[in-house]
Amino acid sequence: MNLAEIFQNAEAMRQYGDLFSGGKVLDFTVFQEQKKIEVTAEFPKIISKQILYTVAKSIRETYTLSSIKFFVKYPKSLFSADYYSAILLYLSYKMPGMRQFLDGSSAAYQDGALLIQLEGNGAEILQHNGVADEIQKLIQQEFSLEISVSFCNGEESEQEQEADFLEKRSEYMREAIAAEEEESQKAGSQQKKHVILMGKTIKGKPISLRDIN
Repeated sequence: MNLAEIFQNAEAMRQYGDLFSGGKVLDFTVFQEQKKIEVTAEFPKIISKQILYTVAKSIRETYTLSSIKFFVKYPKSLFSADYYSAILLYLSYKMPGMRQFLDGSSAAYQDGALLIQLEGNGAEILQHNGVADEIQKLIQQEFSLEISVSFCNGEESEQEQEADFLEKRSEYMREAIAAEEEESQKAGSQQKKHVILMGKTIKGKPISLRDIN
């Protein structure tokens, strides 16, 4: 049986059954106590992630499951920069906090390297938070491809440059004020510990107290 037949009661599966009927089920695991299902299947054509998520939601609701996960596999030859839209959708669910830095971005793929061109800045943030690693893992799982992923910052507009400057200046001022307050507190603490007597300048050679008549 194929996936379209197994989950035929789900409305979305009936709608997209033709896409799933050609898939080869590699693994089908049911966790009865947790009411979870995990399916690994190989398909000759790419199925959009939006359809995968829609069908999974329909199956979960129809069969009262806590969750169902599809792990899809495709031929290596199907991967291209066109798959970037699917990657973006995947990251929206997997790493929602990073998705904002990818708005308006585009991708190019050549010789095993995926270059993601950002609209603004954020390359270092994305790299530091493991977004490249997550994309590499996804492509390896779905296409059995080992690729490199890199990000390239875009050019900022004058307004964006001004906003960055104002933000950095504000941050500098906050740090400067904090440092000044810290120094002031330290100075106040030292004044409490030591009393300094001020008087006239002492001239001449120092003498012992015993020599003073």
